[in-house]
Amino acid sequence: MDEAAIFGDLQAVRSKVDAWQASIEVRAARARELSARLTGLTATARDRDGLIAVTVNRGGVVTDLRLDDRVNAVPPAQLARAILAVMAGAQAMLVDRVRAAATETYGAHSESARAVVASFAQQLHGVPPEDHDGRR
Repeated sequence: MDEAAIFGDLQAVRSKVDAWQASIEVRAARARELSARLTGLTATARDRDGLIAVTVNRGGVVTDLRLDDRVNAVPPAQLARAILAVMAGAQAMLVDRVRAAATETYGAHSESARAVVASFAQQLHGVPPEDHDGRR
């Protein structure tokens, strides 16, 4: 192999390495951007009658529970089921917000965005990424 061919091969390798490095830097920047968008993320859902409001943090943990005085007329078992349903609604809303942030960061048809949302939904104990009950 002559010197020109070797130099050409080295240039091609260098170009591929540079492109690979640039791609990694773009991905890292997008990951930082998404992390910033998700910082402080919360969701609040309410039942239809306005008796219950549940707020969850980024991890899906309940950070606030508000009960209207009218809940005193609701049987305890029914109230417990309603609270759990509203909590699940808040967690599903959170998944929707993560989906929006991931889509804004990576693009609507991005495999990375879909993977982020799927992982997040799974972390919330199997909350389906497309379905939710609670209201915004």
